[in-house]
Amino acid sequence: MAPSKLAGASSADNIRTSSTCELAFIDNELVTEIDARIVSTLQLGVGEREVIQAQHYNEGEYYKPHYDFFPPGTSQYIEHCATRGQRSWTCMVYLNDDCSGGHTRFTKLNISVQPRKGMALFWNNLLANGDPNTNSIHFAEPVLNGHKTVITKWFRTKN
Repeated sequence: MAPSKLAGASSADNIRTSSTCELAFIDNELVTEIDARIVSTLQLGVGEREVIQAQHYNEGEYYKPHYDFFPPGTSQYIEHCATRGQRSWTCMVYLNDDCSGGHTRFTKLNISVQPRKGMALFWNNLLANGDPNTNSIHFAEPVLNGHKTVITKWFRTKN
């Protein structure tokens, strides 16, 4: 685990305080199986090469409101979308539920998802026409007691 970063940003200070492990670079049969199950569930046939990660939140840690897509016209968009395309879908799998707080909150939709061990949460980052889905803005609320661990996999519009 290492301090979580923001793709294309110089710092995650005061935005994201979790830790991340790049599971895709671990030669592990279980990681490969989980990745394959997520890909199989969505059956998109495109964009599966985005890495699978684990994020860990200790007490008080959070990730402020953000989108998983890269805002068009930004340096992040130019850097990350040229070869692999825009992020189209996100899958998050909760690995534990023995914490308080730590909900995933979709602010524009007024939806709050409480961590439940083994539950997978999928959402689309793009509209059917390919425009960013601004309703997908979400954040990880601070963990109030205990810790929260999730696996996250993103999909792209290109392979």
